Amino acid sequence: SHLGGDDHETAERVTERLTDAGLATEAVEDPLPYIWKKQLRNVARKPLSALTELRNGPQSELDETREVARGLIEEAMAVARAKDIEILESDPVGAFLEAVAHEKYDKKSSILEDVENERRTEIEHITGAVVQYGEEEGIDTPYNRMATNLVLAKEQSYLG
Repeated sequence: SHLGGDDHETAERVTERLTDAGLATEAVEDPLPYIWKKQLRNVARKPLSALTELRNGPQSELDETREVARGLIEEAMAVARAKDIEILESDPVGAFLEAVAHEKYDKKSSILEDVENERRTEIEHITGAVVQYGEEEGIDTPYNRMATNLVLAKEQSYLG
């Protein structure tokens, strides 16, 4: 994990304590690239699992989900670049596909668990945030807008 922000001294102290407690943590000057590294994976993983009810691994195996994942991630990358956020991975789409194909193959995403348990999801903070930031930067995000709207519609099917 990475920890950072305006108060680097505090981040260093907290990092040291977390590491001492067994949680490998690194203090960084700017946490945004690390936040967006995770966001670039979540914009694909979360809505795909909520809408298809697939666990992570199978998302990497289907041409249809791979194509949608690419669109979702590429839009989020364009938004991050417009906001001057460094993208840490040279190929975020490939990194996503590799992660779900291997390290998290059988994992059920938290948003799929929300759907299965008929709870409100976090979609507005994932793809919805990309849509909002895209609007601020004048970037069209049709994949992320569609994913947000479809997951919200799915929520309405059980929340009423």
